[in-house]
Amino acid sequence: MLDDVHLRLHNDEIIRIVDSFLHKTLIHSYSHDPEFPEEFLIKNTVALSYATYSRRAGHGLLSRPFCTIDLTTVQNSCIGAYAYVQVCDFQPAVVEPGRIWIRNKSGDEFIYHYDPAVLGQYVSIVPGERTKGLFMDFVESRERDFEQVFGLLYTSRPESYAPDSFVSRYAVVRGETNIGANVLVAQRAYLENAHLGKGANVQENAYVVDASLEGYDVMAHGAKLIGGNLGHNVFVGFNSFLRGTPEAPLVIGEDSVVLPHTIIDLAEPVTLPPKHVVWGYVTRPEDLARQAVSIEDFAKIDGEYNLGAMTFSGNGERFIRAFQARIHHILADNGAYYDGTDHPGHAQKQRISTTILSNPTRKAVSRASIPICASPRSIPLCKQGKTGRCPADPAGRG
Repeated sequence: MLDDVHLRLHNDEIIRIVDSFLHKTLIHSYSHDPEFPEEFLIKNTVALSYATYSRRAGHGLLSRPFCTIDLTTVQNSCIGAYAYVQVCDFQPAVVEPGRIWIRNKSGDEFIYHYDPAVLGQYVSIVPGERTKGLFMDFVESRERDFEQVFGLLYTSRPESYAPDSFVSRYAVVRGETNIGANVLVAQRAYLENAHLGKGANVQENAYVVDASLEGYDVMAHGAKLIGGNLGHNVFVGFNSFLRGTPEAPLVIGEDSVVLPHTIIDLAEPVTLPPKHVVWGYVTRPEDLARQAVSIEDFAKIDGEYNLGAMTFSGNGERFIRAFQARIHHILADNGAYYDGTDHPGHAQKQRISTTILSNPTRKAVSRASIPICASPRSIPLCKQGKTGRCPADPAGRG
């Protein structure tokens, strides 16, 4: 379906990467490109650590660390570190680091620029050196946990796991983590001491650590929540970094929108009231005066509006309703509203059969054919004991 037009496809869309170098890059296909509906082509592109391409392909790109290209066709451009671009289409350009740029089909446009001195604390690029900063420290300190997940046949389960939910076998689950009904946790998500209420959605590369999602919340690709609580129906945009502490907890009120690439890194306790939209860099309550506004007030904007380092032009109600519609669409697709009969989604439909190549001289076996151990915790892939057999298959049937 594209703009209410049905296109019959012979094949599902495939990802094809040509003459490119991608390092720890997240690619989310399903582009609905009418010119190439069966192919998601990335060509002549360099993507550095933790860049994200969502729903649109790219040609001739240099994508720097932690940038996001979302719903945008980009060619022959350079996207700076921690920049976010969602503008449908644009001509070849250089997008500077820390620029948050959203423009919808109706022309409503949101722009925010990070102070380079602030951004440098979180992601810093020096020629000839590896990427540095708090973002890299955070993700690299947890890389070994993912290595263990991909090297094990079965991993630890959540403390509680409601029916009709799905947690990817390739997600990290640690500590006292509880999964409510109709929850979907995608591959390469990271949960530690996390509570996910009914209908919550944690997407690829998202982290929830010592935190709670009350229900019907969306943690978009790359979003990170540490030491915080999300009320019901909160959207946390791509690559946002939200960090509270026991001394400075973070609370996001219900029905709020955290715009993509927001940094909330607290030195003092902060509570965002319900039904607010927040962006930019927040460390203390007084920062909200210049980087947050109620959804009701945002919806009243019609024309030019400036607040701090943010500029907006267009219709505020139309802009914010588009984000709210996207939240509803994500939740519906992932089965958050499933009632036992109607409205199933990916959480209920998910069926995964993983092929394991244990030895080139032996046949590949499907995970579904291997008996599940009574205690499915941390069993190494095909690590043989004294009997010469995999402990998950003591009878040697694999």
